[in-house]
Amino acid sequence: MMRKQLLLSSLALAMSAGAGQAVASVDCSTPLAAYFSASQSTNVPTTATQRISQCDESAASVVSAAISLHPEQAIEITLAAIDAAPNEINEIIAAAVEAAPDQAEEIVASVTEHQPTAAGPAAGTGPAFNPGNMPRGGSGGGSGGGTTASSS
Repeated sequence: MMRKQLLLSSLALAMSAGAGQAVASVDCSTPLAAYFSASQSTNVPTTATQRISQCDESAASVVSAAISLHPEQAIEITLAAIDAAPNEINEIIAAAVEAAPDQAEEIVASVTEHQPTAAGPAAGTGPAFNPGNMPRGGSGGGSGGGTTASSS
């Protein structure tokens, strides 16, 4: 857990450090497999983010290609992709798990830690259950005479 937090902190720091710099130009015509070749093993999450944000491709296809070539960075690639395309979170997770099935639990756990709202509100947040807010009456609700649909 501590290692994941350090990785996430390092990734966030690296991304924020580069925020003031000009964004590198991305060649969107390069096939994904060539784009994420083994020679580009450094900074794969940032490279994936750039490809997602600057090219007209689904985040899932970028994640799948990047993780297929760099499975050791599956979690970092997945989290970076979710940050770049949060509206594609379900597709990104599915692509990541398909590309690295042996890391499925770790990927999902990391996404849940990174995006706690993906698993619902955190414990202790939101309104507590209050039976006084429930409608009176039978299964049909309302303030009827207590009859239910199963009455004969």
